[in-house]
Amino acid sequence: MKRISRHILVSLAAMSSMIVCAQTSPGATIESVIGHGDFIPRIPSAADVDRELGPATRSRMGNESFLCYSVGTRKLILFLDEGADDNDAAVEEVAVFGAGPVGPDHCPPVDIPALSKGFHGLDIGASVAALHRTGLDFSLDDADHSGMEKLKAYTFSPLRDQHDLYHRFYVQGNKVVGYSIGVTE
Repeated sequence: MKRISRHILVSLAAMSSMIVCAQTSPGATIESVIGHGDFIPRIPSAADVDRELGPATRSRMGNESFLCYSVGTRKLILFLDEGADDNDAAVEEVAVFGAGPVGPDHCPPVDIPALSKGFHGLDIGASVAALHRTGLDFSLDDADHSGMEKLKAYTFSPLRDQHDLYHRFYVQGNKVVGYSIGVTE
């Protein structure tokens, strides 16, 4: 009986150790989210991003909170979970925009090489016709973020049967002005 109890205690201790490690391990890096198109091993928090990229410009559009960085002539906008404290807030969408339609004018500069590769073979400035030629199965809606009412959102699920992960192209007029990787609640 003692031997069985000891094995159970050791197993319980190992399981609780794994749970604590999983809860405190850092989230995916922003570079890996952009490069891989997914939030693996887990969704990063605002504090994870701060450790990775340094302090961001924190801003709001309507009722939405986000972090902003500049990457060359582009803006990296990280939309945060609305219900959490600032540092614990999860990054729900990693978006990249060309100069213009979204975000504050001045954001701290960072270097993220993955941004130079475009997204699904397209880059900011691509035409809507090029977007359609990708053969991706899009849904087309108005952009759902405050302050982006003039943008159209071409959204699709990159993985079959995994609808909580989405990829999106933001379009203004006939041009792609941004793209993003996001998760739903």
